[in-house]
Amino acid sequence: MAPWHSEAEMTSSSSNMSLSQLSEVTASDDSPSPGQDSSSDLRISVAPSTDGSKTSVTAPNKQTQAASFTPIAAQHKERADVAAPLPANTEKLPGRHPAARRTESFSPKKRVRTFVIWGVIMAVVIVPAVVGSVYYTQVLLPQWRAADAAKIKPAVPPLPPMAPLTLVMYDEFNSFNQDSWRYAYGNGLERGWSFKGFGNDELQCFTADPSNVDVIPDPEKPGNQLLRLQGVYYPTPITCVPDQAPYNSTTTQWTSGRITTRGKRLFLAPANTTSTTNQCTSLIVEARMKVPLVKGTRVGLALLPETQNQTANAPRCEWEDECGAYGIWPASGEIDIAGHSDTKTVVGQAIQFREFGTHAWRAQDTDLTDTINEWHTYKLEWNCNYLRWFVDGVKTHGVIKYSFNEWPFDQPFYLSITYAIGGRLVDSNVEHKDSAVLVDYVKLYSADMTPPTTELVVTATTATVPLSTGNSTAQANSTTPTL
Repeated sequence: MAPWHSEAEMTSSSSNMSLSQLSEVTASDDSPSPGQDSSSDLRISVAPSTDGSKTSVTAPNKQTQAASFTPIAAQHKERADVAAPLPANTEKLPGRHPAARRTESFSPKKRVRTFVIWGVIMAVVIVPAVVGSVYYTQVLLPQWRAADAAKIKPAVPPLPPMAPLTLVMYDEFNSFNQDSWRYAYGNGLERGWSFKGFGNDELQCFTADPSNVDVIPDPEKPGNQLLRLQGVYYPTPITCVPDQAPYNSTTTQWTSGRITTRGKRLFLAPANTTSTTNQCTSLIVEARMKVPLVKGTRVGLALLPETQNQTANAPRCEWEDECGAYGIWPASGEIDIAGHSDTKTVVGQAIQFREFGTHAWRAQDTDLTDTINEWHTYKLEWNCNYLRWFVDGVKTHGVIKYSFNEWPFDQPFYLSITYAIGGRLVDSNVEHKDSAVLVDYVKLYSADMTPPTTELVVTATTATVPLSTGNSTAQANSTTPTL
């Protein structure tokens, strides 16, 4: 620091300064430098002379300096106190001076408002979340799992060995041959309530009672026997099949008859024997029948697929007698050899199958206006490559395998004869009277043999039934007759 000058020197050197400049000069260090004694702070007092000619500048000694600037030291101390850090337990409140900070308790209004806010949060968010999660896990989730489990179909039970193919069968119905035929029972309830009426809302209950299925003398030909399937009307409802469940749980006003060869006599058109030409021998199915002309009735002579193991991509079968090789009806096909309903004068012949995933058919009606209720011979020629239908020896309908995307008629089928009453396929005004379909004979034989003339049954030597060419389009070089 520069040495102090004498008062005279300071007086003479400052004589040239103006009074206003000197009055503004005050030199001081608010805070001493490190190592500097605070008592050595420089304080300069400037005062004008009494006569206005001179200005005197006085540098006080240390004792005078300390005595003159005590308020300044006190101010420094106050500033130090303000800048001093707060104790650790002092609450910091924003916007308040530390000295004014204090812990405030909630007022009653604040308590009520807080309680209301949390109550709303509980009611709107927390309670629904808890209740919803409990309801989901304890109610909804078990219901959904049960519904999903119900949709899972039980595995198809193992099938019994398939009966050997029947190569030749000629039945003149001199008696009811239970080695070849079986009775149908009930009204479809064995397949569930949704199938009551066999999916067509039919009214009859099938029974084995002689009033419904019987062999009777031919009134037109002495010594000849006929199969009779008869529909019987009851003014007062009766139990469907009293001694068989589930049929004994329902009543009906109609009973009728149906017989099939399912599980006993199976038939299949022979597979091709010459790979170069893809030709095969036809199977002939023939029946002589007489149909009634009664409103609300339906006659059916048909081939249906036998229960058997299915291909990997087959639609699942729900009921035993529809589990053909290609799955649930109509995927495994149906061949209608002859069908008649109501008082119509035509006979229908058709196939039913699956095409592009839906039910499809190819049908042809044959007009028999003058002779519909007389005896007629209905015939099917079943070949591995085609099907042809005949009435009284005249060809009436035909289809060729390679014109279809799917051809399920290469698997074992059984024969069915049905007389149904009521339902969606016939006139709803069912006549309340007994009526019947009559069958003289049924023949099945190979086209390369002489038709049998007496009752005869010839079966294959094995139950193994290979499919011919699978459910696919036939080869282009198939040889077929004119259809």
